[in-house]
Amino acid sequence: MLIQLNEKYRITSEPKNFVLLKKKVREKGKEKGKEYWDVVGHYGDLDQLLFRLHTKGLQESETEGIQNIINEIKTSVKLIKEQITLLEDGG
Repeated sequence: MLIQLNEKYRITSEPKNFVLLKKKVREKGKEKGKEYWDVVGHYGDLDQLLFRLHTKGLQESETEGIQNIINEIKTSVKLIKEQITLLEDGG
């Protein structure tokens, strides 16, 4: 399973876990400037992963005001649901 949430995050799965990945760029060495996917965490169920994703998003957000934050969360949930629906439909 691979669900691309947005440019920065994706979800993959293992036999017993969901894995949240974040895109990063190497800052040193031969591969400096090369993008890679770093593991944010392993989660036993999708609810735990989504909770962490929202928490991380809020921590990294520069959004000000509670209504703007709520709107960001709603948009994020909508995108995740759309991706899951596509996956369930075979797309």
